[in-house]
Amino acid sequence: MRHAVLTLLASALLACSATRSQSVEASLGEEATLAIGATARWSPDLSVRFVAVTEDSRCPTDITCVWAGQLKIQLAISVDGKTSTHALVESEHAVIDAYRITFVSGAPAAMAERKIAPGDYRVKVRAEGAN
Repeated sequence: MRHAVLTLLASALLACSATRSQSVEASLGEEATLAIGATARWSPDLSVRFVAVTEDSRCPTDITCVWAGQLKIQLAISVDGKTSTHALVESEHAVIDAYRITFVSGAPAAMAERKIAPGDYRVKVRAEGAN
């Protein structure tokens, strides 16, 4: 049993380290899809890393809820070598220097009988000029 747990932990760590090394290139105005630990680069001076899901209170798609809930994530946004962290919910944006970074959407959808593993989350993020 202990060996199985250690093997599972080692596999999870390897998956996380592989995810963290992923990098996506995009042009301003385009969306990038990121896994936790992955980075999108829109220009030499702008990059965004998906750090974590800090809240997932979304209503499961297979039940009816009074409140829709929200998916809240943490992004590390680097502009000209200066990095700041920002917590955003879907459709919110952060303005840093001359850029607007928008958390467009997150997946997978919540389901009542299924817990989402951190490595399964994907978010769409868009960067554009703030003007």
